[in-house]
Amino acid sequence: MALQDNYVNVDRFQHELKNQGTSAFPCAGYRNCCTNRKSEEIPWHYHDEMEFIMIKTGRMIVQRPDHITTLCQGDAIWINSCILHYAIADPSCELNSVVYSSALISEDNTSAIYQRYLSPLIHCRQLECVFLSHENTEENNLIQSFAEAFHALDKDISGYEITMRDILSKIILYID
Repeated sequence: MALQDNYVNVDRFQHELKNQGTSAFPCAGYRNCCTNRKSEEIPWHYHDEMEFIMIKTGRMIVQRPDHITTLCQGDAIWINSCILHYAIADPSCELNSVVYSSALISEDNTSAIYQRYLSPLIHCRQLECVFLSHENTEENNLIQSFAEAFHALDKDISGYEITMRDILSKIILYID
């Protein structure tokens, strides 16, 4: 699977208009090298899908209307569905991210997985995002597994869909 272009096109309500992935694989991968120049910021936006961002090098500031999180090399952040956010490098960074639908983990919203794990998370407006630190052993293991899954997705390695679904499911379980 080729990674998608990382432009953010929003409507007047800041809802991102781009389709993330395909109906067959509702997950889009992005690899960015950014600086803190205005032209390279990730503008205020939200999308129906969840997002996971891992910082490979440098630092990035991720902002929500009422909170700022600084991510350093090796850190990651999970952003819930429909959460308004903005990001800019501080002063530069390289990142890997995926924006994915809950359908990647459970296609059926009547399934036990959707009802027990995804629905409570997605509909919890108090849970906007979760920071994962490379300094925490359990969180670092998840981040490293994500890096391996992202590599598989980026290089179109056979089974990348299963690998990515597996790690994103583990992240959901950790957050829950």
